[in-house]
Amino acid sequence: MLGTVAILLALHRSKGHLGDLLGSLSGQRYGDWALHAALDGEDDGTVAMVRAFADKQPQQTFLQAGPCRGFAANFLDLLSNVGPQEQFAAFCDHDDDWLPDKLARAVGALAQLPPSEPALYASRSIVCDRWLYPIALTRHPDPWQGFGGALTRSIASGNTMVMNRAGIELLQQALAHLSRPARIDCLGLAYKPDTDDLRESPALAVAKILADRGHEVLAVEPHIDVLPLGPASSGARLVSCITALRDADAVGILVAHRAFAARRTEIALHPAVIDAVGLFSGTFGDCPAIDEAGRRVENHDVALAEPAQDFGVEAVAVADLDRGKTGDSLRNPEYRPNAVLTE
Repeated sequence: MLGTVAILLALHRSKGHLGDLLGSLSGQRYGDWALHAALDGEDDGTVAMVRAFADKQPQQTFLQAGPCRGFAANFLDLLSNVGPQEQFAAFCDHDDDWLPDKLARAVGALAQLPPSEPALYASRSIVCDRWLYPIALTRHPDPWQGFGGALTRSIASGNTMVMNRAGIELLQQALAHLSRPARIDCLGLAYKPDTDDLRESPALAVAKILADRGHEVLAVEPHIDVLPLGPASSGARLVSCITALRDADAVGILVAHRAFAARRTEIALHPAVIDAVGLFSGTFGDCPAIDEAGRRVENHDVALAEPAQDFGVEAVAVADLDRGKTGDSLRNPEYRPNAVLTE
């Protein structure tokens, strides 16, 4: 017997989408599953649909209130509640329509791996219009970017992901650790390298967002003496690079100052670094510390991301979605025109 799959379903104004999804769950050829659903916000009739589904199904259905902090927080809350009796966890969007072999294929693939090793299954999806007419296939999952790359961009669509018991426990341990505020280094606040110009700086916005969310932000900006009012009023502190690297839980390189390039070896030795500006990709080839630091990076979890402006803009957009400002069309599933069929 392979084990029970916990299907994790985040709900928000889902009444108009759930019929196709719940029907596809009923039609799964792998029948050992339990549905864990959490509703964010007001009930538009979603709860009655889930309860009617539960009354007809032999599998267990659990319905709870969501944290109302966006879909990501809802999924993480569901994941934290997966019990030890469930051997797999599958993420599910309310506008999905699963093919009959979805769970069978995922569980079959994961069962071939050592159960003690955390493992993640993902697949392509068929993007459809509102009448479920196929439009296109999504890209293949990209597992080759490694752990570091996965810290800065998703390797696959979340609604296709299924993980084994070891993966569930690993993430639950991480979620328990994240229950306390993190101490995060923001290396660089300026709009561009080697200046003190902070106007419209994405890096400055990232620092303020992290501070607003309750994290302790240690800002390192070698070209200023006083922290701007925005992040300072949220509790961020301006510190030296030495202090930041010594005290932080994680380091984010947000601006490619040459002062940071000269400290690449020290930065690379920190156990959790996100390089959002390519400091470790050879941009500063004339810096003597580059080659040595680059070799060290291979043995550390240093994430290479897109250019700094891209990192900053994406981070601000995600924060706005979380707070419901500019991202309602993405945050609110009611506005999504397409359904998705997972393989």
